[in-house]
Amino acid sequence: MKKLFALVLAAFAAPALAACGGEEVPAMYVEPAELTAEEDAVAGLLGLDTEQHIYDVVLDEDVQSMSVRVYELENGEWHERVGGWTQYTEPSGRIALGFDSIPEGIRIAVQQSGGNTGATTYTPEATESLDGLARGTSLLSQRAELAYGREQPLAIQVFTSGSEMRTFQPESFFEPELYEGYEHVCAVTVAFSDRSVAELTASGD
Repeated sequence: MKKLFALVLAAFAAPALAACGGEEVPAMYVEPAELTAEEDAVAGLLGLDTEQHIYDVVLDEDVQSMSVRVYELENGEWHERVGGWTQYTEPSGRIALGFDSIPEGIRIAVQQSGGNTGATTYTPEATESLDGLARGTSLLSQRAELAYGREQPLAIQVFTSGSEMRTFQPESFFEPELYEGYEHVCAVTVAFSDRSVAELTASGD
C-alpha cells in the first residue's frame, strides 16, 4: 500500500506589511503569497490535481535575470534536474510551484509585475518507483531576504521507507549531509541576478 502523507510546514501564509517586533523589512525578499478568494480558486482550477505553492517576490530596479532550479540528492550531493537563467526585469512578481511528488513532475510558473508570464513543466522519465515510501514536504513559510546571485530554497521533499521522518526547514538545503538515510530527497530553489542572461551564460554561472 502506498504511504503518502505530506508534512507541509506551510503552503500559504499571510505576509506582514512590517516585520514583527519592529524588525526592518529587507529591500529584497520572497515570502508566501496571500491570495484572495478568487485567486485561490483560480490556482486550484489551473493546478488540477497538484498542490500549488505561490510566493511573492520583491526586488529592486537592477534585476535582470532569475532562475528556478530543481535538484535531487545523489551520494550526498545535489544534482540539478531543472535550471538555467531566464530574463526577469520587473521589481516584483510571483512564483508558483505546482507539485505533489517532485520526482514525478513539477510545474513552475512566473508572473512579473509588468504582466510578463511564463511556465515550464518538468516531467522526468520513468524512475525508481516511490510506492511504499512516505513523503514529507517542507516549504518556505516566512519572509526570506534575497541577494543577487544567492540561491534561496523554497521547498524540500524527502521520501523514506522507515517508520520515522524528520522534517527539515528549506534552509537545510545547504547541509545535504542531514539527509543521510532517505531514499529520495528533492529541492527547489530560486535565485536572481543583476546581470543579463547573456552575461551569466558566458561566465558559466
